[in-house]
Amino acid sequence: MSHEMVEVSTVTDRREEGAFSRKFTRTASQQRSVIIEDSPPSPDINGENEKEAEVAEKRWKACLEKVSYSLLIFFCGMFITVDGFNKTGIPNTLWELVEPYSRIDSAKGVALLAVVILILSNVASNVPTVLLLGTRVAASAAAISHDSERKAWLILAWVSTVAGNLTLLGSAANLIVCEQARRAQFFGYNLSFWSYLRFGVPLTIVVTAIGLLIVTSY
Repeated sequence: MSHEMVEVSTVTDRREEGAFSRKFTRTASQQRSVIIEDSPPSPDINGENEKEAEVAEKRWKACLEKVSYSLLIFFCGMFITVDGFNKTGIPNTLWELVEPYSRIDSAKGVALLAVVILILSNVASNVPTVLLLGTRVAASAAAISHDSERKAWLILAWVSTVAGNLTLLGSAANLIVCEQARRAQFFGYNLSFWSYLRFGVPLTIVVTAIGLLIVTSY
């Protein structure tokens, strides 16, 4: 097979022995490949890159639109409020009034402590309630016995968790579910405070009572 020879350039090579010239040649196909490699990017490639950038921009914009900024602000404000409220000394004063009647060495004390946790969890949410009551409940129970301290932590963990089922405000998870249901594209549902309360109250009371019987007898 014959190849068409194309002259490319003449290069002068200088060495110690003297100067001489060499002529380099390439085939026509090789010359065409060089031209292709040296040519600027085609408009089609630039267009594809622009389309990919537009798709990526649409994706991250869609992700940002799905973020519930009201919930983020709520969580930030909740922890700031709890820390500030704790520093006022009001929680200590209230606990000193309730503590003598909420000792877990009696059934009445366990019931009262459970009621306090249930109410606070639905006023300030369950996470702040644990932060406010945790060390206080443990210290009160530790004065009774080491076993009572362990049991106090179990009671606090159980009741604060179940308390989230009482109302929509009882747990951050409830607020997230409510927000997601409201913003659902298909089959969206507006879960109101009162409609949730109808089944939240009886279920919470029953489940809390059963759990306390198991924990206190453990």
